[in-house]
Amino acid sequence: MSTYLFQGCYTSVSVAAMVQKPEDRSMVVRGLVEGLGGKLEGFWLAFGEHDFVGIAQLPTPKRRGIRLGGGGGWRRP
Repeated sequence: MSTYLFQGCYTSVSVAAMVQKPEDRSMVVRGLVEGLGGKLEGFWLAFGEHDFVGIAQLPTPKRRGIRLGGGGGWRRP
């Protein structure tokens, strides 16, 4: 498996929803990564240009282009 770093930003709608109902978002990301046959090594909130950073192992390089943001809760900076 190859190891990848990913980062992104939450939409304003997502931030508002998380303020109203806080939850561990790493569990959602873990489910997405595992659904691709991978393993989530870590997921952290961040300050600055990106709201979160993660490290995951994925089985093949061709899976790099799959968007994990299918739910629409995050955006590219």
